Amino acid sequence: MNIDFDSFLAFRIINKSLEPIKKPELINPEDLLFIDHQKQELIKNTHCFVKGYLTNDVLLWGARGSGKSALIKSILFKFKDDGLRIIQAYKSNLEDISNIYDYIHDKPYRFILFFDDLVFSEKDELFSLMKAILEGDVEQRPDNLLVYATSNRRDLTIERTYDEKFPEDTNNDVYALVDRFGLRLGFWGFSKTQYINIIKHYLEKQNIKIEDWVYQEADRFAMNSGGYSGRCAKQFIRYLNIKLCYNSVYGRED
Repeated sequence: MNIDFDSFLAFRIINKSLEPIKKPELINPEDLLFIDHQKQELIKNTHCFVKGYLTNDVLLWGARGSGKSALIKSILFKFKDDGLRIIQAYKSNLEDISNIYDYIHDKPYRFILFFDDLVFSEKDELFSLMKAILEGDVEQRPDNLLVYATSNRRDLTIERTYDEKFPEDTNNDVYALVDRFGLRLGFWGFSKTQYINIIKHYLEKQNIKIEDWVYQEADRFAMNSGGYSGRCAKQFIRYLNIKLCYNSVYGRED
């Protein structure tokens, strides 16, 4: 099967093959605020990768809505002209990953295999397969493929058994997966000030006049949405656009 890597930037795994994503979400890294260290580390790793140097698989873990997935999407935006391509993968695709190697190993591109919101239970049969893909499989992974994954959990697991006779064995197994990511970047929640500044950044890009009531409304929105985060800030921007649109049409001020 001939896959057009020249015309498309992103792909997903369908039926053991690659299907182009016609309109991938491209995010400018400059729009991602207050994650400067994580951004710098991921950019350095990816820069060296597209230049052909040895680099690390990366796990981005931490608070929900803190920019983990957006940062990986921004990497495609930044390096797309350097031959970077991204392959969206899900845990259900793990058994098909080796089939993808044949499509990419001899191509003049560099590929990020992107797993979003990755998490396992201890008894998940795919747990060991993920370890093998990262490191340990008999089959060599193509040199032009890296794994970038996000997770809300540092150890990638949602069930832990503490009443077993040798719990250290379980710990060793769990961290045998995490340790295979050579670069692990932690993400934390935002403060109210950071949340408000993210909103201000996007409002200025839209040339929307910023008034005190906007910030008061943004604070109430965050409280109703579970706290301050980059995701909540983007959702508030959409909410505010709806409110302004509705008011302009119906002449209302509520």
